[in-house]
Amino acid sequence: MQRRTLLMLAGLWPLGAAAGTPLPLVYPRHQALNDPQQGYVTALLQQALARSGQAYALRRSALRMVQARAMQEIATASGSVDVVWAMTSREREGLFQQLAAGRIDYFPRSVIEAQSELASHAQLPLALSNPQEIIVNL
Repeated sequence: MQRRTLLMLAGLWPLGAAAGTPLPLVYPRHQALNDPQQGYVTALLQQALARSGQAYALRRSALRMVQARAMQEIATASGSVDVVWAMTSREREGLFQQLAAGRIDYFPRSVIEAQSELASHAQLPLALSNPQEIIVNL
């Protein structure tokens, strides 16, 4: 399965900013209220920015937005969002279709992905396995 992760930095930041003066950098406020991946992605972005040689003041956008809206904000250079993270994969989406059609029995998802991905594919007849039925041998 091919998986592509895209981290796009967009917008033009002031070139004449004084050294050490943090430049504002706005990321999209996620649509989910308590997305467990949000903290990870934000921490990763902070680490990347810390190594860039420029100080940034990272903050969430005023509005909640889905990925498509955030990408549109970047494409139109509206100024409401400066950075977007996104993951897409045709093969990954195809797995959901194959699972719903009964061509495959399962494909593994992380604990923090399973519920949100099930909800995002609510139109498909999918369900999570009962965690008590899963046996792990270490």
